[in-house]
Amino acid sequence: MAKAKAPRKYGPGQARYDAILDAGRRLFHAQGYEHTTIDDIGVAAGITGPGIYRHFAGKQEILARLVEQGIELHIDLLDEARGITDRDERIAFACEGVVDIAFDIRYTTETYHAVVIGRGDSRHRILTAERKLVSEWARFIGEQRPDLEVHECRALVLMMGGMLRGAIAATDRARLSRVKTLSVPLVASIVSGAAPA
Repeated sequence: MAKAKAPRKYGPGQARYDAILDAGRRLFHAQGYEHTTIDDIGVAAGITGPGIYRHFAGKQEILARLVEQGIELHIDLLDEARGITDRDERIAFACEGVVDIAFDIRYTTETYHAVVIGRGDSRHRILTAERKLVSEWARFIGEQRPDLEVHECRALVLMMGGMLRGAIAATDRARLSRVKTLSVPLVASIVSGAAPA
């Protein structure tokens, strides 16, 4: 009688890829990027460390893909917001979404900038993705405020990003949801041109 094979803890292809990203996200957040090894990610994903290399060149590539996913979420959000006909509702939806995404991916983005860009690797593909994100947000603001020039819209996007990064960096976990709530009207005022409520 043949012995039954033990079921795998992970699925094939895309499911395995997603499991690696999910494990990387959780571990980078819980124990820090520097203290997380490929083997740690493999154990958390139910894959051997060497099996990860079939999908990613290493830990830095996992981190970069997590940041890219966050950028993709922002762009998808803007596409969804454009489908809302009422201007105020469209702006509110986009601004609540951008704050949620920024706070949810905060650790991944901060880590990427410290680890990759902080070490001088400015050739990395994330810089191109971030430029695309700034352009998409500038286009969105320009659609809401046709009185602004393109460079003014880009300046507002950078201002909005700087404000969110500063708020995130200055906030401990206990107060994070409160700062998130306070950030939404500020971001909405930047996008709409109205004074914050």
